[in-house]
Amino acid sequence: MLRLPGSVAPYFEKRLREKLPTKADRVLNRIRDARGGKLNSSVFGERMRGKGQYWNAQETVEVYTRRLGFNEHRVGSERHARANTFRRPTAQGSLFG
Repeated sequence: MLRLPGSVAPYFEKRLREKLPTKADRVLNRIRDARGGKLNSSVFGERMRGKGQYWNAQETVEVYTRRLGFNEHRVGSERHARANTFRRPTAQGSLFG
């Protein structure tokens, strides 16, 4: 869930209207729908949670994504690729540098 503290919310809205002028109101309304009419909730325990039909749909997608194993292969292969790219420095490397 998107969290917009007091100082960030106006900046986010400004940038959103610059980048996506036709969709900015729709995005802001979806955030407000999940937050009970506000862009942010500072109540502990509610900050990273939402309410409403769009929030429930998001949770449903996350549950099925995890259950069906989507995105797991991609994350695992990236970690594997990074682990194989490291080489320990050797004295021989200084011969060419």
